[in-house]
Amino acid sequence: LDIKGGAIQGACFRDRGLGVWGGAGQVAARGAPQEQASEAPKPEQMAQDTEEFVNAGQGWLVFLVVGFLTGLLAGMIQVAREWAFDLKFGYCAVGGFWNSRKECCRVSPDEDSCWQWRTWSETMRGVGGSGKRDTGYGMDYVFYMAWATFMGTLA
Repeated sequence: LDIKGGAIQGACFRDRGLGVWGGAGQVAARGAPQEQASEAPKPEQMAQDTEEFVNAGQGWLVFLVVGFLTGLLAGMIQVAREWAFDLKFGYCAVGGFWNSRKECCRVSPDEDSCWQWRTWSETMRGVGGSGKRDTGYGMDYVFYMAWATFMGTLA
């Protein structure tokens, strides 16, 4: 480095906080015209800056991905829990067996008048879904106990 008349000649400065570039005794702020700056940033310096930027952002990227996956898993668990709970009482005959009673009867005014939902006793007797639990309580209870025992054994 040469110091002539109080100015540093032939050096390229970079202030990491303000983004100041300059050379040959000139200092230009970010966004200011740099026609007097004689040296451009070197590719090695740009590669190092890019590496620092990526390293600084890795923690936030991991934080974002873990948060997204945690939310996705929690949503899947909630849907599976509703389905497994309702499967003790019957299944959705129209929208797909994987739908909970709430999802199956979404178009009905209330769950008691939902013809898409079939209880296990209605399925065994071969009758259509009425949504009402006025008959077949004994058979529904047997299926409820069998399903609860099965799920308890799995746990």
